[in-house]
Amino acid sequence: MENTAHPRYDECAREVEQFEAEYGKDWESTVIEYDKDFVSLPKYVAVAADFRTVLQWLHKGNIKERVNAKSEDGGSVSLLLFAATRNQPDLMSYLLLNGADVNILESLGGSVLTVVTCANGNHSQAARLLLSWGAEFFVDGKQKTKELKMDTCDEISRSGNVAVAKLMSSELGGRRCEIVSTTNTCSD
Repeated sequence: MENTAHPRYDECAREVEQFEAEYGKDWESTVIEYDKDFVSLPKYVAVAADFRTVLQWLHKGNIKERVNAKSEDGGSVSLLLFAATRNQPDLMSYLLLNGADVNILESLGGSVLTVVTCANGNHSQAARLLLSWGAEFFVDGKQKTKELKMDTCDEISRSGNVAVAKLMSSELGGRRCEIVSTTNTCSD
C-alpha cells in the first residue's frame, strides 16, 4: 500500500512486517505450506488466473507441489477450479499434465466437476476435459452415488448442457479409453 494516509496503512504495514519476520524478506519464491493438504495459492495468481501469470508462478518453485495449490482466502479453491470456471482449457490441460488432482476438493467438499457443472454459464468444454481425465462428482467430500449422479445429469440436461449430461450418464463418462487385448490382424 503506497498511500500512507490510508486508514489501514499502519495495520497492513504491521502484517507485512510480521509475515517477513516469519518467512524472510525474500519470501516471493518460497512455497508456503499452510497445512499438509495444499500449498497456498497467492492472491495475485488467483485473481489473474491467466496462462502467463500462472506459468510464471508455477516455475518459481516445484511445479509438482504447486499445481494443486489452493486459495487460502477463497474457500480452498484450487488453481484447476479457477481455470475451469474461467473457461481456460489450455491452462487446465497444462495443470493436469503436470499432476494436478482432477478430483481436488474445495472447502465445502465439492470436486471441480461438481462445481463446474452446477455453476451458471456454459462450462461444457471444461466439463468434457475433466471427464476425459476421470473426474468424479464429490459433494460434502464424498463421491456421489449413481442415483444422485443421474439426478445431477437430469438437472444439467434441463439447464441446456445436454451433451455433457449424456457424457456423464454414460458408463465410461467421457473418459479416454485404450483398447487392449485385440488381435494384431487390423493395421488400423
